[in-house]
Amino acid sequence: MSLTPKQQRFVDEYLIDLNATQAAIRASYDFGAASGHYTYFLIDPRDHHIFYVGKGTHRRLSLHARRVKSGLVDNPAKCERIYDIQSAGFEVIELVFSEHADELSAYAVERNLIAALRLCGLTNIAGGITTRRESAQLKARIALSKLLSFEDWMASATHDQKEDAKRFFGSERAVYDWVRGRLEHLAEAC
Repeated sequence: MSLTPKQQRFVDEYLIDLNATQAAIRASYDFGAASGHYTYFLIDPRDHHIFYVGKGTHRRLSLHARRVKSGLVDNPAKCERIYDIQSAGFEVIELVFSEHADELSAYAVERNLIAALRLCGLTNIAGGITTRRESAQLKARIALSKLLSFEDWMASATHDQKEDAKRFFGSERAVYDWVRGRLEHLAEAC
């Protein structure tokens, strides 16, 4: 899932001056409230720079600042930025960027935002989460691209492989079509 045109407009505006507040104004972007699956920004109130992009549910958005106040450090660069903000007497600006019907959509938008803003001082360690389903989908697409034609497969299959195909599927063509169909289903359905 790519960014919507309005979301992309916000990103484009942010890249002009790295000021999330001004980018939201120029892009007519309204930040939402947290419910269900969502993507979010942590923003430094001193310069309005986005320093972290995340995906969450429930109260995940406010967990980062609370953990730093408790002395818990998971991502040193992010935690140090939060600590500096708190030490200067400010609170991190926590904004929901987008809401999503499912976790996969939220992960996809998170990855796209991290990729788009990576060179703008983000403290994210990784480029976003890829789910097992998305990995399976990609693996199926790669396997499909490497799948031999039926004729080439028949020319390279051993006698035993052909006999096993007949015994378990009724014919060589049936096993080939089953494998191809399964890969196509995985590539599309995940």
